[in-house]
Amino acid sequence: MDAFFESLREISVILLPILGAAVLIFLMFLLKYLIDLTKKLTATVDRVQTTIDIVDNTLSELKAPVQTLGNIARGIDTVQSVTTHSALTISKFVMDNIDTIKDWILGFFKGKETAPEETVDLMDEQDPI
Repeated sequence: MDAFFESLREISVILLPILGAAVLIFLMFLLKYLIDLTKKLTATVDRVQTTIDIVDNTLSELKAPVQTLGNIARGIDTVQSVTTHSALTISKFVMDNIDTIKDWILGFFKGKETAPEETVDLMDEQDPI
C-alpha cells in the first residue's frame, strides 16, 4: 500500500504544477473575456443612453401636438354633451306639447284646404326679438 501512495505522490508532484498552469491560463482567458464583455457592455449602454435621449427629445416635441389633440377631444366632448342635451330638451318639449303641435298642424293643413289665401302668422304668438 505504501508503494501505491508513493507512486501517487510522484504523479502528483509532476501533474500539480501542470494543472496549476492550466488553471492559470484558463483564468487569464476568463479575465480577458470579462474585460471584453465589460467594454462591449459600456458601448451598448452608451448607445442605449443616446437612444433614450433621442426618444426624450421626440416626446418633448410631441407634447404640444398631443395637448392640442386633448383640447380638441374635450371640445368634441362638449359639443356631444350639448347636442345630447338639446336633443333631449327638444324631444321632451315635443312629448309635453304633442297635442298642441298636432292641433296646430291639423289646423294649418285644414286652413290651406279651405282658404288658400289665409296664412298663419306665428310672429303674433311670440315676443319680438
